[in-house]
Amino acid sequence: MSVLNINIPDVATKKLKLQSISQGRKLVVSTNWLPLFGFNENSKVVEKVIGKNEGMEILLFSDSLFGCENERTKKVYSRSYKSRKSNPIETLLDIRSQNKINEAFGSSSYVHITFEYGKIYIVPIEDKKEARIKKAKEREGKIGAFVACSSGMDALSISKSFNIDCLLEYRPHERRDKNTDKSETGALCAISNVEVGHLINEDIFTVDMDMIGNIVKKKNTSFFSVSTQCSDLSVVKAQSLKEKSLCVNGDGSIDTTIDMFYDVLRILESTQMPFLLLENVGQLLNTQYHTFFKARLNRWGYKVYEKNIDASMLGATQKRKRAYVFATTFDSIPFSFPEERDNQITSVEFWDKNIKPFLHECRDVTHSKSIQEGAKIGRLRTVNRESRHFPTLLKSQSRMAKDSLVIKDGERYYFPSEDLERHIMGIPDEFTLAAVSKTIGSEILGQGVEYCSHHKIIDEVYKHITLALLA
Repeated sequence: MSVLNINIPDVATKKLKLQSISQGRKLVVSTNWLPLFGFNENSKVVEKVIGKNEGMEILLFSDSLFGCENERTKKVYSRSYKSRKSNPIETLLDIRSQNKINEAFGSSSYVHITFEYGKIYIVPIEDKKEARIKKAKEREGKIGAFVACSSGMDALSISKSFNIDCLLEYRPHERRDKNTDKSETGALCAISNVEVGHLINEDIFTVDMDMIGNIVKKKNTSFFSVSTQCSDLSVVKAQSLKEKSLCVNGDGSIDTTIDMFYDVLRILESTQMPFLLLENVGQLLNTQYHTFFKARLNRWGYKVYEKNIDASMLGATQKRKRAYVFATTFDSIPFSFPEERDNQITSVEFWDKNIKPFLHECRDVTHSKSIQEGAKIGRLRTVNRESRHFPTLLKSQSRMAKDSLVIKDGERYYFPSEDLERHIMGIPDEFTLAAVSKTIGSEILGQGVEYCSHHKIIDEVYKHITLALLA
């Protein structure tokens, strides 16, 4: 006959749910851990409330137990199962005093239990979803937003309806930067265009989450907007370069940004903001990264809406396809992305309205080797007199790469001016790039959101949040 030997730990923990009964609620602690920590069948115990909403402790009773002389004792109960071979006799604690339960646990549905020898501590677990809802409704005045990974374009759109309590923006070092520090360029551009309560010019991969949590808690910020780096999901980046970016460099760093979704989740977990809007390239929604991301949002009690949106179907001049993910704690309040529709513009109208007024500003780059090579291999992004929309503008536009956006008129190629780039991205006149160089400015435009379509999405988000906070 085999003998079971158990190594008893110093401490054990467990999570349990309070059960509903006709009189209110009860907590039944039925577990193998009770006898391991001295709570055997028929042992006398004392239940003591620690404080209002602070939980209770259960102690093994003895005549020398200080402070419990006047406490009513209970016992450890047992129940048997004739058909059960494993653990046929089960010990349990049955807590039913409504006064004690309500004082110790408040409205909590779950409790956390810590077992030590002769002592059991039971504390309420806050329902994070309910807490998010309650906290969001306590803010007065304009709704607060936490904006991350923005050089100002999406922040400007958000600022029309929200107060930007905090901006997290940091341009990571790129090899072509050499010894130049450009980490502040995006942040400078952003605060040149919008008012920001707290600027965090730190890397999202290493920023202190406790600090962010404290900032959001202090300001009671509700809305989290983030445009994660998209290069490792983009079809523009070669697969070989994507794989190479995962390799560890000599200094221990890696170049990939694919794990930024994890940091978005870290921020959300540390802040418990009830609303999230994430923007990335359209390929995102078909990846395992998104499957993981969405699963965790669902697990935390968010309802998730997702859609691939073609900016040209929301009135933009550019066929810029982006994935949007909106997550809300208020699952009973309706939300929908803007209705898409074809702009019905003819190619002649498109040329006359969107290209002809800017053509005199555009450089003739027909002679460029990279432009000719791009055209030869089919990577060049051309717009001509037959087009009804612009192709997607890229971050690399200013480098006149093989996948640059150019205007083709006859046999000539013309390179867009900054004014035309702004027009393509739908940027309002009030948005300024004066704080950065022309090269950085072009990068900001190329990697930013298409303003017109993004603003329509922000409008729908704002409507949902407003309804939710009034519910």
